[in-house]
Amino acid sequence: MLRAFLLVMLSLSLAVGCTRWVEVRPDQLSALERARVERIGQDAALVPMMGRYGHRTTVVTTTPVVEATRQTVLRPDGRTVEIVGRFDLRLTADGAVTHFAHPVLVEREGESLLIAGAETPQAAFALSAIERAEVSQGAGAPIWVGIALSAVALGLMAAHFVE
Repeated sequence: MLRAFLLVMLSLSLAVGCTRWVEVRPDQLSALERARVERIGQDAALVPMMGRYGHRTTVVTTTPVVEATRQTVLRPDGRTVEIVGRFDLRLTADGAVTHFAHPVLVEREGESLLIAGAETPQAAFALSAIERAEVSQGAGAPIWVGIALSAVALGLMAAHFVE
C-alpha cells in the first residue's frame, strides 16, 4: 500500500514537471497565436496486476491522446527555438512585468502588439517598448508518463482493497 502511494506521488510530480522560460523576439509572438493542445482520442490498455495473497487481477487504463502544435520562432540572438503546444507569456515592457496565462492571443498592428491572456485583459504594447518576451515550456517528463504511472499505482491500490 505504501509503495502504491509513493508511486502515485512520484507520478504526479513527474506529470506536473517544471516550467522553463524561453526568451523569444517580441516580433515573433504573433506567430505563436495558433499554438494549442487538442485531445484527439484515447488509448485503452489492460494491465495485469498481482494482487494481495497472489490473486491476479486486471485493470483497464485509459490514456488521452493529444496533439500539440509546434511553432519555430527566433530568439533575440537569432537562433531558432521550437515552441510546443500552449504557453504562458511573461512580458517586460517599460520596466513592468506582465503575465499572460494561456490561451494567449497576440495580434500585430503596425509597430504594436495587442496581447490578451486568460485572466489578463487585452493591452497594447509598442514593439520598441518591449524589453523581454518569454514563453513557458514544460521541462518535466511527458504527461503520459505520469498518467501511466498513476494508473498502475491506482490499480495496485484498487487490487489491495478488492481482496
